[in-house]
Amino acid sequence: MPDSPPKKHPAIELLAPAGNLATGVIALDSGADAVYAGLARFNARERTENFSLEDFGKLTRYAHDRGRRVHLTLNTLVRQDELADVARLLEDVIPYQPDAVIVQDLGVLRLVRDYFPDVTIHASTQAGTHNSAGVNLLAERGVDRVILQRQIPMEELQLIVQNSAIDIEVFCHGALCCCLSGACLFSSWIGGWSGNRGRCKQPCRRRYFGKTGNGFFFSTHDLYGLEHVRGLRDMGVASLKIEGRLRKSDYVERVVKAYRLMLDCPDNAVADTVKESRKILAGALGRRWTGGFLDRANYDTIIDADSVGGAGQLCGKVTRVKGSGFEMALSQRLHVGDRIRVQSKDGEEGVPMTVTRLFAEGKPAIRGTKGQTCFIPFDRPVADQGLVFRIGMQERDVAKTIAAIPSETEQSAALTVTVAPTGVHIAITSGGGTREWRDDRVIEPARTNALTETAVIDEFSKTPAAGFRIKTLAARIEGDLFLQSRDLRHLRQDFWTWVEREIPPSPPGAAAGGAWEASQSFNAPLPPAGWLPRRAVRVPRGERAPWQKAIAVRSIYEKHTRYDEVVLPDFCPEGGLKDLRQRLADTAGKGVTRFRVVSLFGLKLLSELAANRLEITCAPPLPVTNALAARELMDMGAGRFCAWLELAKGDIDTLRGLLGDRLELYAFGRPPLMTTRAKLPAKGDITDNRGNRFRIVPEGELTRVYPGIAFSISVPEGVSSFFDLTNARLGEKGCSTFNYNREFV
Repeated sequence: MPDSPPKKHPAIELLAPAGNLATGVIALDSGADAVYAGLARFNARERTENFSLEDFGKLTRYAHDRGRRVHLTLNTLVRQDELADVARLLEDVIPYQPDAVIVQDLGVLRLVRDYFPDVTIHASTQAGTHNSAGVNLLAERGVDRVILQRQIPMEELQLIVQNSAIDIEVFCHGALCCCLSGACLFSSWIGGWSGNRGRCKQPCRRRYFGKTGNGFFFSTHDLYGLEHVRGLRDMGVASLKIEGRLRKSDYVERVVKAYRLMLDCPDNAVADTVKESRKILAGALGRRWTGGFLDRANYDTIIDADSVGGAGQLCGKVTRVKGSGFEMALSQRLHVGDRIRVQSKDGEEGVPMTVTRLFAEGKPAIRGTKGQTCFIPFDRPVADQGLVFRIGMQERDVAKTIAAIPSETEQSAALTVTVAPTGVHIAITSGGGTREWRDDRVIEPARTNALTETAVIDEFSKTPAAGFRIKTLAARIEGDLFLQSRDLRHLRQDFWTWVEREIPPSPPGAAAGGAWEASQSFNAPLPPAGWLPRRAVRVPRGERAPWQKAIAVRSIYEKHTRYDEVVLPDFCPEGGLKDLRQRLADTAGKGVTRFRVVSLFGLKLLSELAANRLEITCAPPLPVTNALAARELMDMGAGRFCAWLELAKGDIDTLRGLLGDRLELYAFGRPPLMTTRAKLPAKGDITDNRGNRFRIVPEGELTRVYPGIAFSISVPEGVSSFFDLTNARLGEKGCSTFNYNREFV
């Protein structure tokens, strides 16, 4: 019997990180279908090198010339006073034709959709979407693809894909955050550096101390998804995303090649390809691997509590620190050109460095070997007795490739030159259209030295008209014909003179919409609701609010009355949506009209109710940091907005002027700093090495980390307030104002 045709599988994108232009070029050369990259501001990896506008334009040109794509990351929370800067950035970058813009902030979503309607929008994993209700709500708001939270197992993913109206993207490899995406306040709480602003200080990689010992209670292994690639593809996932914009090109190159192999291998070679791909990945220096949250069996082992959370290969230990560098005892070889990072034993993040000089046993050397003592010259402090991790090796040099990428003022042109007895015909494709040029001179038959296609290609490959670059060139000669080289040169010159006159070069196009010019409208106040200020109190199960006229806030899973405000969960797996929908219908049927939504999917569920007019408050961990976000939520049915917990007093004062009686402030409580589905190796009270206290509390299938001290601010008169008494008691001493009295960075 003849062999059956190979099985066709749905197309799936392999999406790679690009922290700089060289890494982006190497990722595309290694097999990535697309890369994602950020500019200097408003992206979730502001600590990396990132892109200038010029380099971003070169990246898009390089990708588009090869039929690949570039996604722009604009995935942080944005303050009100920054909206005009975001508008200006978009007007500057959109002409370089990013294939999608990745957003977290609902205000930025609104800005992109309303002022740049031709731009494809992807919702970041930071948007916190973890079920189809959230996906479909974002689809209604103009989003084309949703990047899901990472803490979703395969069986839930399959249901989400089936029940979603738009494309789904998932992470397949790289570093894992312990916290549910977009809900982490940990870094911001302990130092003011917000992970929601791309400035996380990685407190989850530090050592903590509990009653039963100490360890790295929140430090995860790295995600490894090779064995899940085929399943994710076959269930209809649109894109597999590799994490790593803080990584260098050698890491990205290996990971892309490994996953490209897995996606392209035939069905009968999967097992062998996994082995080959694993060998390639072994050279990508990261943390130890885990299947992550894709498999529920991993939830107990995702945390690596016994190891310092540094990425890379452990290659030695600092034995002595000097003013001009440090000595280290090597446990693995080290080579000039390697990149290393020194981590303290407490997990404090060290400064990365490239080894430019090395002394082995006191003598200059190119490499040091296992068991030797080396001296590394370095002019910045390192941790004494710190562990040295190799985080990268010498990178491939793509300087010549980058130098050859034309500027965005040049148009690429594809030429087809046909030489026939009746003349010369040239078709030029540039800027999306094809034009034709003819010279109808008679071309004589050749007696000797017939014109060759190579000669035509060589001549037309020479300098084209200003503003054009030849992308492809093909030649066809009909018969044995003769043309003097001088005549061929004149034909080339005449052709490009015509091109300069008829097809003037142009930049990639001006951004439409006038967003920056309209940015003053971003500061327009919301229409007043006509509400008096109120006090809402989240009370422990079975208790009453401590103030007579306060509104009691109770979970939908608790007993409540029609006079209470009912709060929806911040996390509901796909399998729990049916039950939650029924509870909402029952609750609304009993006359409850006040609801508190703390995750986007809740607005979708409430919109499905056949109920009377509802009074909906949006509150953390659903963020409102600017008035455009509030307007977007108001269009979804919300009426009151609790300001994001990380905001400073000045930011809140600005929102007060714009939101008016729709503004609410979180006045008191212990907000969760981190929420995870992972099983943490500790519970109860813990401290860090600086004396900060925290409490780990299992809550059903989730575990939350709360601060040791409560949050408390004074709410201005005339502003609605929210008190959370589920983990705090009024009158506590030594409370924190969080970022209220410092800048939200």
